[in-house]
Amino acid sequence: MYEPIPQGMAMREGRGMGTVETDLYALGVTILVLMAGRNPVADLKDEEILRAKITQSSYQALAADYRLPLQVLEVLRGLLSDDPAQRWNMESLELWLAGRRLSPIQTKPALRAQRPFSIKGIEVFNVRELAHLIGYV
Repeated sequence: MYEPIPQGMAMREGRGMGTVETDLYALGVTILVLMAGRNPVADLKDEEILRAKITQSSYQALAADYRLPLQVLEVLRGLLSDDPAQRWNMESLELWLAGRRLSPIQTKPALRAQRPFSIKGIEVFNVRELAHLIGYV
């Protein structure tokens, strides 16, 4: 739950040591858990969480059921962005903490196939989910 999609897709041994960027992502998840008052995906298995992040986006998969204050919404969207180029870095976080508002990040859904790919009865509609399913099944 606390790792971005690429690290979550990798085998545990191949995830590496982590970086400041992955730490900032984990900070975003931590803030979300604290604001929600509980783990929003406690009833899901790791694979189900990852699949939800891939199909919906990390932010939508983790925060969809909560009405969060606008002040926190901006930082969560920035820290939980699935696009590493759009994800907030330390500078963005420091600007936000200093009161400067950044342009909100809108998550773009993955391109969706018109018909699903089916592997062992599991249907997928986007490339990232297909790549993960091939490695998982």
